[in-house]
Amino acid sequence: MLTIEKYKGTRFWAVFRDGELLAVTVYKRGAEEIVRTLEARDG
Repeated sequence: MLTIEKYKGTRFWAVFRDGELLAVTVYKRGAEEIVRTLEARDG
């Protein structure tokens, strides 16, 4: 399961898959795009 959360008290956004960190982005929109892309790929 992919989730988006604030990254460790910073202004950045983190994308996690089953609790494992995949990416950290500056903008939430970037994190959402990563989630959309991975979900489309994994179908």
